Amino acid sequence: MSQKRNIGKYSVALLAPTSTGQYGQVIEGFQDTLKEILPEAFVCPFYLLGAQRESVRACLYQVVQDKYDLVVTMGVSTGKLVANYFDKSNIDIPHILLGYATAIEDGLFQFEKNRTSVYYQVQSIKDYVDFFVFSCSKYKKVLGVMDEFFFKDPYSDSFEISDKYKNSGLLSYLESSDELRRYSFKNNFFMDIKQFASSYDLYRQVGIFKRHYEAMLFFEGSGFFEAIPILHNEKSEILIFSGLIEPVEKGQAPIGWGLNHNVLGVEAAKMAFNILEKGVAAGNINCLKINHKRLPAINLSLAKNYNLDLDKIVSYCKKNNGIIIEE
Repeated sequence: MSQKRNIGKYSVALLAPTSTGQYGQVIEGFQDTLKEILPEAFVCPFYLLGAQRESVRACLYQVVQDKYDLVVTMGVSTGKLVANYFDKSNIDIPHILLGYATAIEDGLFQFEKNRTSVYYQVQSIKDYVDFFVFSCSKYKKVLGVMDEFFFKDPYSDSFEISDKYKNSGLLSYLESSDELRRYSFKNNFFMDIKQFASSYDLYRQVGIFKRHYEAMLFFEGSGFFEAIPILHNEKSEILIFSGLIEPVEKGQAPIGWGLNHNVLGVEAAKMAFNILEKGVAAGNINCLKINHKRLPAINLSLAKNYNLDLDKIVSYCKKNNGIIIEE
């Protein structure tokens, strides 16, 4: 849950599935920027396990009772649940949705609503696999790590990937497991896609992973990047390929391919300033699509311990404005 709300000129409720991984980057960007441009604002984070309906509703009850001035949500499930709750309950608290690329297509802006959004242009997760094939071709048994709730329809009690999400604009980002497996076979390696409900669900199977896989590929949609430093500390021989740049920069993963998610938080903070301080209605602020490209990253001090062609990867990073962490 959250910390106790302080008294300030403005109060902002920040709802996120977790404070780690890409979510942590967005939170840091939002809080740091808002503190700089609007120090009178108090940000109260609510961390929700898997963005489940009951936990979201419990938080929203507190948000409404405490009369928060703004709600910021992160991710598809959390954003959709909050928007639906506000619409059904006729709640008019300003709402900024972060990281929800198909909010417009899903009808959340169909009528005049007190909300806006910041999101990245959708890119194919095959980008990850392409760079993996290029840089880690000697690794033939690969586990792809995904977040179960990243696929789950928040209005369904089923844990299956919903047809709506499969057929939405996110299709290029959420290709089915079967398609990725076929792609891996064509490129002469085996990729097993697994979805996890929690970090504990992932941790308890690490011993099995060590016996059956040579590499683990953490897709950007995974909420379990906190597992990367744990695997690193265990000095596991499994190659960690990160869907975030941060673990590579921190010396927790040898190689990765990702975005700087901090930018989402920074842009959302600017929107929050306009809403809170200038009195602009959230519905009058245009949704912002960020077109940043993912970047390759390599940590040479770690990468030298794995079966990688470092010269080839470094050359690729230089040509594509990637990140190279020197020894």
